[in-house]
Amino acid sequence: MGRYLFFAFIFCLTVTGYSKIWTVDNNVGATWANFARVDTALKYANNYDTVYVMGSTTVYNDITITKPVVIIGPGYFLDQNAPVPINGGVAAINYITIQRSDVLIIGMQNYSLSINASTTISNVNIRRCYIQNSISISNGSNYEITQNYIGGNISWTYDQVKNIRISGNRVNNITEDGNQLLSNGVIISNNIIFGSITTGCEMIFNNIFMITSASPVINGKNNSASNNMCRGTQLPAGNGNLLNVNLDYDVYITSTSTDGKYQLAQGSPAIGAGLNGVDMGMYAGAYPYIPSGLPPMPFIYQLSATPAGTAQSGIPVSFKAKSSR
Repeated sequence: MGRYLFFAFIFCLTVTGYSKIWTVDNNVGATWANFARVDTALKYANNYDTVYVMGSTTVYNDITITKPVVIIGPGYFLDQNAPVPINGGVAAINYITIQRSDVLIIGMQNYSLSINASTTISNVNIRRCYIQNSISISNGSNYEITQNYIGGNISWTYDQVKNIRISGNRVNNITEDGNQLLSNGVIISNNIIFGSITTGCEMIFNNIFMITSASPVINGKNNSASNNMCRGTQLPAGNGNLLNVNLDYDVYITSTSTDGKYQLAQGSPAIGAGLNGVDMGMYAGAYPYIPSGLPPMPFIYQLSATPAGTAQSGIPVSFKAKSSR
C-alpha cells in the first residue's frame, strides 16, 4: 500500500500537459508499475516524459539516455536520515551514459555516470544522486552537478566542455583535463572536497577542503579562489580563505549519518565565512545539499492501516507525509 500512496502524491503533482509519467519497479510481484526495467521505460517514453524508479533490493539494468527525459528515484542512505519514505529501498543503476541534451536525474544511486555523445549536447542536470565512483564529461555545455554525494571524482575535457556549475556536493577531486589557460565558465562552490581542484581561470569559493596532505588543493593558472577553508596551509592566504582550521572537531556536528555529519555545528568557523557572508560547505549556498538526496516532492514516512474493512466503512488508513525542499 505504501507504493500506491507514494505515487498518489506523484500524480497529484503532475502538471497537465503533453508529458507523461512512467513508473518502474523490479521488486517481486510489483505488477502495478508500467515496467520492471528502466531501459524499457526509456524506450517507450516520449521526449520530456518523466520516469519514476521505485526503491528495490535488486540493482536495475544499465541505461544509455538518448532522448530528453527526467528520471527520479527515492534517494539514498534512507536508513540513516529521518524521516524518509517508507518503501525504504534505493533505485540503483551501475552505469548511466547520457547522450542527449535536456536530461534531469534526481535521487538515483549509481556506480558511474558519463556524459559522452558524438554530437555536442547541453542542459544536463545531475541532482541529489549518490555516485559511488565518478562523473566524466566529454563535451557540451550548461551542466549542473548539484547536491550530490560523489565517492570519486568529477572530470571533463578542457576544450570540449563549457559552463559547468558544481555546487552542494561531497566529492574527492575536480579535474579539468587540458591546458587550462582560458575560462570555460565553471563555478565550483559550497562543496566538501576530499582531494583537490585542477582547473584554470575559474571561480572557486565557499568550499571546504578535507585533505590532510600538504600539497596545494587548487592547481592551475588564474583561478579566482576566495573564501575557502582547509586544515593546513594548502590554500593561499588572503581573499577570505581560512587556513589551519581543525576540521575534525570545530566545524561539523556530531552525527553517525554518512552525509548528515557534514552539517555545520553551532559556532562553526564556516558559518558566515563564505563569499558575501554565505556559509561554507555543502549544506549552504544556492544549491544546499539535502540529506539522503530526497527528491523535491511529498513522501509518506509513516503509514498504518487495518488489515480488513467492510463495504460500509472501507479500510481506515492513516499516514504522515512530508515534502522535501
